[in-house]
Amino acid sequence: MVDNMLMHKSKNGLVHVVTDDAEQQLILQSLHADAIGGSHFGQNATIRKVTESFWWRNVADQARQVVTSCEVQKLRYDLKHAPPT
Repeated sequence: MVDNMLMHKSKNGLVHVVTDDAEQQLILQSLHADAIGGSHFGQNATIRKVTESFWWRNVADQARQVVTSCEVQKLRYDLKHAPPT
């Protein structure tokens, strides 16, 4: 524990353990989609950004779900993989 926060030792050092589902979703949305923290990065970048500071069980799976359900990501993917005109 550091400053009354549960910590997890990772390859990035100590990261904050997040147990609240709502807080997990807020972190994922913020680091994926917010103008300051996110910019709609893909799955790997979103997972990397989240796990630099936070940890919880299945964090990577939840990050993938957030990215694949993101409407902006779907549009970017469709534009990137559209047939040539």
